Amino acid sequence: MALGTVLDPTAARADDNASPGPDAGLLIGKRIGFRLDRMWRAWDWISDLWADKFRAAGAEVRFWRSAGRSGEEGERCEKEYQAFLESIDVAVVGLLVARRLFHDNGRLSGRRKRTFNGIDDALVRLGVGLLLHDIGKLAVPKEILQKPGPLDVDEWEVLKRHPQLGLELLTTDLIGYHAKAVVRSHHERWDGLGYPDGRRGDDIAQFARIASVADVYDEITSDRPSRAAVSPAIGYSRILDGAGSEFDPEVVDVFRRVVAPYPTGTEVMLSDGRRGVVSEVPPWSVHRPVVRIFTDRNGRRVEPVEVQLEDHPDIDLAPPAAA
Repeated sequence: MALGTVLDPTAARADDNASPGPDAGLLIGKRIGFRLDRMWRAWDWISDLWADKFRAAGAEVRFWRSAGRSGEEGERCEKEYQAFLESIDVAVVGLLVARRLFHDNGRLSGRRKRTFNGIDDALVRLGVGLLLHDIGKLAVPKEILQKPGPLDVDEWEVLKRHPQLGLELLTTDLIGYHAKAVVRSHHERWDGLGYPDGRRGDDIAQFARIASVADVYDEITSDRPSRAAVSPAIGYSRILDGAGSEFDPEVVDVFRRVVAPYPTGTEVMLSDGRRGVVSEVPPWSVHRPVVRIFTDRNGRRVEPVEVQLEDHPDIDLAPPAAA
């Protein structure tokens, strides 16, 4: 997914050992409409376990690129740095969904009661958890994480331990209970078939339910060693199909309303056969974007014209090709 450019920790300061500070939080905040600079109160500690690793990896990536080199070492650095960017991708999606969910429906308090108080603080705690959700993978052998084919039974069992391993790394009081719940439970499923605890439904922390949707969406719309990424539209459909089985239906309903299945720049075909590119996604109509048409229904080039699908209820976007 192409959200990783929101924050480049290697460019935050000239000193590679410095924390990004509040400006880095604002870079994410601009993507989701509110300030997250307080999230970085815990950054100094997080960096010891996660960010410094990938800040260093980012420096190595630039070295290998500038030297025009490739090979196993350059590929390793690229993959490690990408892993950090993916954690930010998950944070952006999760916070986008959570902000709308909390403001529309309220958040669940510790006693599982709906409240509209403390939403900003809750978003900060969730953001920390989303950034750290896969930190346990630091303890998983890279041969498993980067295996180009399917994992065997033993390898899968090792990978499934990463939520518990992540908790073992989070010993500081700077990382609170809610963030740790994301780390432990983001692979639980609404139907109880997830791991590591087999929790189901409301027994899964609300933060973890949000993280599950964001993590799976990022997972399937990003390239992985074992498979290529699917399109955002297919990833979007995959999340909707999982409502009530894999995911909390309430979280999926909000995801459906705030995440665009066809982001700006996506090539699309209209139901009347014309083709074009999405040029704008109105926030009030993420399913009916503005499309700049380039070819007619017979495939002939035409003078570009923009069609606002919201104003043309008789025209739809053609379904995406199957993955």
